Parts: sequence; structure tokens; C-alpha cells
Amino acid sequence: MSFDLNASDSSQYYDDGYNQGYNNYTTASHSLERSLSSHSNSMKATPSSLGWAPESELLRLYKFIVPKGKEPYLELLPGYQICYNVPQQVYLDPPGNPQKGVYPCQFPTGCPGKQFRRPADLERHYRHVHADADQKGSFPCDYKPCTRSKGPFTRKDHYRDHLKDFHKEDIGTAKQPKDAKDPKTIQALQQAWLEERQIDPRWWRCRRCLQRVYVDTHGYKCMTCNEECAKERIEAREQKKYEIERERERVQYSEQDMAMTYAAQCTSCNGSMWITDNVFGEGNSVPCPICMPSGEIVYEDAEWDGDNRFDASYEAAY
Repeated sequence: MSFDLNASDSSQYYDDGYNQGYNNYTTASHSLERSLSSHSNSMKATPSSLGWAPESELLRLYKFIVPKGKEPYLELLPGYQICYNVPQQVYLDPPGNPQKGVYPCQFPTGCPGKQFRRPADLERHYRHVHADADQKGSFPCDYKPCTRSKGPFTRKDHYRDHLKDFHKEDIGTAKQPKDAKDPKTIQALQQAWLEERQIDPRWWRCRRCLQRVYVDTHGYKCMTCNEECAKERIEAREQKKYEIERERERVQYSEQDMAMTYAAQCTSCNGSMWITDNVFGEGNSVPCPICMPSGEIVYEDAEWDGDNRFDASYEAAY
């Protein structure tokens, strides 16, 4: 039996087999690469996996990075070369015996046994205790005369308390005693707290970003975080604005009345329309020539019978 296999068919047969095998190989190789890459990413370097001793000097080669809401890590400083036990990034070791509601500090040095109840508290601890100064928050007080305008807070919640308790801003609510359960008592405390608040009708402060929002420019919505001002805070500012305008009008009218009073008052008679007659001595008064000109003086139509101070014998002598 003979087989007639032409060149074109054999070539096609060979090429198809080769291409199929090659495609299978490349597909497998790509899958392997992805698997290795995934495995590499899951194998994060930690101090224990690198064999670092406690208080290792290698920590000086790294900067501790604490991204918000993400896992903190050590980043190799520029100028140092990567090697087998000095990778670009080193993550913290996981807790050895994890417990629900317990978040221990895992930084290699500093505070062994330190624990927190919330992840946010642990993150804050990492940032303010172990991280460099450039990662700490800076919240200077925007009241220029305040000493904390040049000595900023490193925590936003501390800055918020400062604005609330020291500058008496209407952020949040009044502090309630732990044993306060009576609604009337709580309401009275809140009302007393509101009455001592220092409210400027020109602006309000966003309780989230703690930035001032000027009413004439942005109204009652923060453009930074889209936070809207609470209704009671708006009403307090409108009431304050009304009171200021009424007081300004009252002062303006009072000044006008005072100006008219002083302008109409004569400096000679002080508004009494009479002045002392220096001719006949003290006790006698004549109409003020400024307030009552001679043409306006009305004399009574009475016959003058002489001066009673002189008797008849005196007159007879002349």
C-alpha cells in the first residue's frame, strides 16, 4: 500500500500540529506566569519572613508609610540597594493570636503589647507614634490671635474639640453627663450650650472638613465635602443677622436724634431760651437774643407805673 502525500498536505499537517502545540504551550506559560505573579504578590515580605532580629538596624533603611484605610508598610529609602533581605517594601507581621475586637500594634519596635479596639485607632497610633512627621496631620487654628494658629494640632478631632470648647463654636452638641436620662434635663443642657455659642452670621464651619464656609459665597453647603449645614444652625445665623440689623438701625436712629438735639440747642441759653441779665443783677433773666430775636419777643400791654423801689419823698426831691 502506498500513500500519496503531497508536499502541501504534509506541510499543512506539520504546521497545524506545531501551531497547536505552541498555542497550548503559550497558554500554559501565561497561566503559569499569572500564577507565579499572584503567588509573588501574596507572599509579602515581613520582618519575620526576612529573618530580621527584634530592634533590627535594617529598620533605619526604611520609611514607615501609613496610607489611610490601607495596610501600612516600610518603604526602602532612596540610595539603598535591594537585596535578598532588604526588599523594596516590607509589611508588618500579622498578629500571632488574633482576637475579635483586639488590634495590637505590630510595629517591630516601640510598644510591645499595645492594643486598640478599632482599626482606626490603630492606624492613628501608627501615624502619630511610628511614622515620620511629614505623615502626621496638621490642623492650625484659623483664629489668627489664637496661639494654636502657629502651633497646629496633629489630630482633627482635637482641633474640633478646640473650636467647640475654646472658641465656643456650634459644632456638635453639648456634652451630656453619663447619668443624664431625663429628656428635659438633656434639653436644658443643650439650650444652655446653644446660648453661649459664638455665632457669626457671615459664615459657618463644616463639621467634617472643619473649613469655614461663607454664606454670601457658597450659602449653606460645603463645596469641599458636600456637607450641608444643619437646619438649626442656619436658623441661629438668620436670627443673629436679624438682631444685628435691628441693633444697627436702633443705633443709627439714636445717633440721628442726638445730632438733631445738639444741633438745635443754643450754647448761650442751653435750650432754656432765657439768659441772666447782668444789668439788673443775679436773679433777673431776659429772653435769649439768639433763640428769640427782638422781633419775636412779645411784651405785655401793661402801663408802667414807675419803679416801686423809690418812694414819694425821693421823687419830690427832684
